[in-house]
Amino acid sequence: MKSIFKIFSSTAIATMLFALILLAACTKVDYGDDFKPSPPPPIGDYNVSNDVAKDAIIAKWSFEGVLKDSIANITSTKDTAIGYATGRSGFGQAYQGKDGAYAVYGSPGSAILGLKSYTISMWLKAGPTNNQARGIFAINRTDDFWGNLDIYQENYGADNTTLFFKVHMNNDNAAAWKGQFTDTKIANGIGKWVHIAVTYDGATSALRIYANNQLQVINSAGNQPSTTPTLHGDDPAINPNAAYGPLKFKNATKMVVGTWHFQTYPSLTDGAGAQSWANSFLGAIDEFRIFNRALTAKEVTALFKLEKLGL
Repeated sequence: MKSIFKIFSSTAIATMLFALILLAACTKVDYGDDFKPSPPPPIGDYNVSNDVAKDAIIAKWSFEGVLKDSIANITSTKDTAIGYATGRSGFGQAYQGKDGAYAVYGSPGSAILGLKSYTISMWLKAGPTNNQARGIFAINRTDDFWGNLDIYQENYGADNTTLFFKVHMNNDNAAAWKGQFTDTKIANGIGKWVHIAVTYDGATSALRIYANNQLQVINSAGNQPSTTPTLHGDDPAINPNAAYGPLKFKNATKMVVGTWHFQTYPSLTDGAGAQSWANSFLGAIDEFRIFNRALTAKEVTALFKLEKLGL
């Protein structure tokens, strides 16, 4: 009986050792293998940021040493003092602004000049204002002081941590309040990369501003401060049913990145020239996208998370 047990034990041990040798052989790293790691799980049904709202994107600038967009090949027709900085983590380079720097696009195309709704998203690393209002992006209006769309960093005095972010829109379809000035204050938004998404839905007149995927409180005419304002086309106390509605830009011909439409030389408007209180954006801009509709909250989340991962 002991002999049988010894034979059984020896056989079992030998079998186990053989199995371990086989397992080691199978799992041994072969550095010659063409190993391809599994892709990360999708975020909001998207695997990469360029898949988000593919039906709606009309322009994208990654600023990898060039000022041309990768969707419609919109090319800068004049650039002044442009520099490039290290991009947000996961991306190579970024637009670097400084006093007097900007890029003008003389033929941005009808898709941009004819926007009725939009989303504009970007990674922004805002610098100081130095007591001046700093233009980030504008679609011009040739006959007015203000552009058809102005996105800018307002001077916020001695506060050097809060990003005072403003959006001005012109809508020639609006009953009376054609020019809308809106703003939000983004805490700790200076000196670090922040993902910004501004969405406007012409069908509902809804404006949203996201910072790092968080809805921001917006100040807008005729409304209490709110993260979900609906813009008015007239004084709601007089004409409460007048919606701001689908946009109609007036005399829009060009756009500029990095400053105001009146701060270029020559000015992009007959309505104004350079102002002493205004200047070019001092920070960095990366992954600047324009969509022809308002992205949903789910789409903004996916865009933010995927770009944050560098995908």
